[in-house]
Amino acid sequence: MSFTRASRQESAPEGSTASSHRKRLRRLGPWASFTARVVGAAVFAIAGLAKVGDPAGTVRAVRAYRLLPEALVHPVAYALPAFEIALAALLLLGIAGRIVGVVAVAAVAVFIGAVASAAVRGLRIDCGCFGGGGEVAHTHYLLDIARDSLLLLVLLVIPLVRPSRLGVGARLGAATSGMVAAVALVGAAAVGIVANKAAHASSGGSIVAPVGATASGGIVVGDPAAPVRLIAYEDPQCPVCGEFERINGGALERAVDSGQVAVEYRMRSFLGPESARADNALAAAQDEGTFEALRRALFAHQPVEHAGGFSTDELLALGRSVGLDDAAFTTAVRSMTYAAWVARVDDQASRDGNVGTPQIIRVGVGPLTPAQTFDPTQFQAALGLR
Repeated sequence: MSFTRASRQESAPEGSTASSHRKRLRRLGPWASFTARVVGAAVFAIAGLAKVGDPAGTVRAVRAYRLLPEALVHPVAYALPAFEIALAALLLLGIAGRIVGVVAVAAVAVFIGAVASAAVRGLRIDCGCFGGGGEVAHTHYLLDIARDSLLLLVLLVIPLVRPSRLGVGARLGAATSGMVAAVALVGAAAVGIVANKAAHASSGGSIVAPVGATASGGIVVGDPAAPVRLIAYEDPQCPVCGEFERINGGALERAVDSGQVAVEYRMRSFLGPESARADNALAAAQDEGTFEALRRALFAHQPVEHAGGFSTDELLALGRSVGLDDAAFTTAVRSMTYAAWVARVDDQASRDGNVGTPQIIRVGVGPLTPAQTFDPTQFQAALGLR
């Protein structure tokens, strides 16, 4: 009897401790779910807001993964930021917590899968999670996957731990809360698709193109019948393009002047409004036969990327330095006459598979390697120059 009594006395504290732990977990669980909601809401809000102001960049980012047919690239790109912002609001408010939590987990899982797919296929792109996107010199796939995996683990708390603190879903009721969540998410996607159609409709009117522009938006410099024909993708603000010009620009210019090479420049503007202003000025210069002179001047006076360079006054001054001081050029630069054409050229380049600059393609042969692009000896050998 004494042994049994002692055993019972010893087991009581153990049971009491386990019960205490369970009570503590029950108290902390709803707050853990609330914390996960706030973290998820912050991440999705930042991601969505970063994309709203740059729909063209989001299109490039979605397209760069090469997972969707072209017909879906624009609708998905326009719907994505609205969807992320709506998801952030639902998480923050705690509406339909379990359903919204599952949607958030699924969304992050899709992002992880897309990044992993890009890594496996050897693509060198930025994930575009917080704006931007496209080809990069150095990828961060492991960091991207690790970050998103951590977020995934945090978000799993939301559907697994119920209820959550400070949520309005309980007050609305399960049915109403689920309906609000469905309307918000589907509505956000619909808003994005409508915005995509509106953007296409507004750009579907007449677009002013410079004289001699090709169907792909290129400007040909040199004799079109030259034995070597190149397609060159450049962005006036791209520092790596500036490096190419410093290393091989002179050799390419001499080859063009001698009739050995013709270059079709397809100027991109994915680095922002500075690039768009510069490309608009180049289009205006093309109308007066001084495209190449202004292009060289732009790279010779290239501003720091994203520093607000290539202002209207700077472009007019660079134009005057190459003899462009007439009213037509001034008006075109100030009024951004070719802005719609510049945007279309950039989008067409993305459609054609260009995901970074500079890219030099020898027609009939293929793209030059980085070594061929930047090493003077290999560059001239790739072009067959003497």
